[in-house]
Amino acid sequence: MLAGIKMSHAAVTSLCRSMKLACELYPSRHIALCLDPYCGLGFALWCLSSIYSGHHSILIPPSEVEVNPGLWLTAVSQYRVRDTFCSYGM
Repeated sequence: MLAGIKMSHAAVTSLCRSMKLACELYPSRHIALCLDPYCGLGFALWCLSSIYSGHHSILIPPSEVEVNPGLWLTAVSQYRVRDTFCSYGM
């Protein structure tokens, strides 16, 4: 069953602004995400915050990292990623 929340434009803008300041997300920054892009923090970082802040998001599916953990390390070193966000299982 699908579930969701309803957010106002002001709430989304405030969320993106606070993440930009807290994580220092600038247009020159690369971040790696190993999160489901369709829920919670994954959607906020991948879609909303990357548009608001202009940073480059590298999305690596959690299922791919489970099969090949070296993929994560390769992507992080290749793009010189300073910040990463992972799900609890990763």
